Amino acid sequence: MPAVQAALKQEQASNLAGVTRRSVAAMTDALSTLREITRNAEAPWAARVSAARAILECGLRFTEALDLAERVAALEEKRGEIEGDNVDD
Repeated sequence: MPAVQAALKQEQASNLAGVTRRSVAAMTDALSTLREITRNAEAPWAARVSAARAILECGLRFTEALDLAERVAALEEKRGEIEGDNVDD
């Protein structure tokens, strides 16, 4: 049974990785579309403002996520150093 569970977990991780890759590719296309809308002087102003707002909001979220990921990595590294120091005691 543990082998089946491990195989299932691996398959789920593989599927999630594939979905993540496709999502990132779609986000690139979506961002390009939003940029085109913001630059299109013939587009309604509401559409241009909405596209600009979406770009800004996504950019902020990604910046925050990256910052948090870096902070967590630093904390984990520090924890590893501390735990490594305690192993020698």
